[in-house]
Amino acid sequence: MLAFALQTGRPTVAQIPGDIDEAARMTGAGFLRRIGASTLPLASRSLIASLLQCFVNVVSDLAIVVLLYTPITPLLSVLSYRHASDGLHQFANAVTLVILAISTLAAGLAML
Repeated sequence: MLAFALQTGRPTVAQIPGDIDEAARMTGAGFLRRIGASTLPLASRSLIASLLQCFVNVVSDLAIVVLLYTPITPLLSVLSYRHASDGLHQFANAVTLVILAISTLAAGLAML
């Protein structure tokens, strides 16, 4: 998933003109100062959007969530799958609705 986030964030960083970095370098700013003062503020919204996209994909992808499952910490996706496989479709739909609400809330908070 991290590679997917990097693939979506790479075009944003590529669109930032090199003149900004060069001007900061000419004024004597170090690497961390250049990243923190010029590159990161310009690319922050897109990087947050790409991380949010990865978060939503991970929340909805059962195959990855199953790897995180332990008997002590049941996950919502596994609970929904268990209810659906037991024939309790209403309970599975209710859990899926909770997952949707959490994902929508996270997306709404990222838009702020």
